[in-house]
Amino acid sequence: MFSKMNQWGLLFSRLWAAVCNRLPSAFWRTAQGSYWEWRLDDNDGRGKLVIFGVKPEGTKRVALLFNDRLLGHNEFDKDSFRFVIKRAKGRITPGAKFKITSDDGVIPYLGKKLFWEVETPFVQQGGSRKLNIEKALSNGCLLTKKGTFRSPAFVQKRKKSYLAAYLAVKDWFDKMYGYPVLVSHGTLLGLVREGDLIPHDDDFDCLYLSTADSVESVCQERHNILCRLLADGFECFVGSTGHIKVRYGKVEIDLMPSWIVDDSLNIAGFTVMPISDDELRPFRLLPFAGGAVQAFARPEAFLEYQYGEGWRNPDPGYRSRPSADALRNRAKLRPRKEDVEQFGTASLRREAEHRHA
Repeated sequence: MFSKMNQWGLLFSRLWAAVCNRLPSAFWRTAQGSYWEWRLDDNDGRGKLVIFGVKPEGTKRVALLFNDRLLGHNEFDKDSFRFVIKRAKGRITPGAKFKITSDDGVIPYLGKKLFWEVETPFVQQGGSRKLNIEKALSNGCLLTKKGTFRSPAFVQKRKKSYLAAYLAVKDWFDKMYGYPVLVSHGTLLGLVREGDLIPHDDDFDCLYLSTADSVESVCQERHNILCRLLADGFECFVGSTGHIKVRYGKVEIDLMPSWIVDDSLNIAGFTVMPISDDELRPFRLLPFAGGAVQAFARPEAFLEYQYGEGWRNPDPGYRSRPSADALRNRAKLRPRKEDVEQFGTASLRREAEHRHA
């Protein structure tokens, strides 16, 4: 009986993944301990490659290899896994092979082959100037969780720009609302653990601490903040999970609405955690790029809650797992139709930029 319940649960989780990711029914019939590729277009002609699979029983982490070189890790508590490579069209050298491994060895492609040999339209044509994946790996890049490639050098070159963007937004919030702006999540983790940004990180995480006392009032306030930011000359738009993206020069920072209710800190749709006043204030200044950024008084408490007791040890395969309370906030914070029409989203901005490039 228990075995049958497990099988039904596994089948349901695959079906749900297929629905959420617009996959054909073949995915949820994929045998456990195998994978297959599924190609989706970005609506901009650049192509997106998505590799889906089902983990062997008892496996937690899997790794994606490209020509036997590490491309990225993936770690979930779920039975399935997914790797995304954005802008993949024409970036893969002919004859290239993808391979997925776990703690127990190679996970076979379609349950049969030890690797998947890439076919067109992803194979790079002769004479193309696009940076192919092999060269990206040689330059020290790794695949991020969002499907882009980042190198430590790429991140380091943008530190001054990140600081300028942070200070501009911080000063604006202080003047207009009196709200503090703090670094958080992956950015805070790197600055506390390593004294620097995490190598290969692909964003700069901040929060503003609102005096609103409900997710509904935070939504309305976010709308007003976006209007005022735009009126004051900032380039910004709404993120898919309800945060604000501010573009300043060549960089973007993620600005998450945050509020406290019943001694619980709510950070957009990502985190809901108990917090005491001495863990929050007085804010600490962390040195960064020749300047300083604000953080929690005791950032270690936040980091342990968010990333677990082992937060001091780098984990390339880490993926965020929001709690049920955080996911409820996320659902309410998702951009409404009028928000998308008025402010746009990251994907809409990229499509427009590509059309006018």
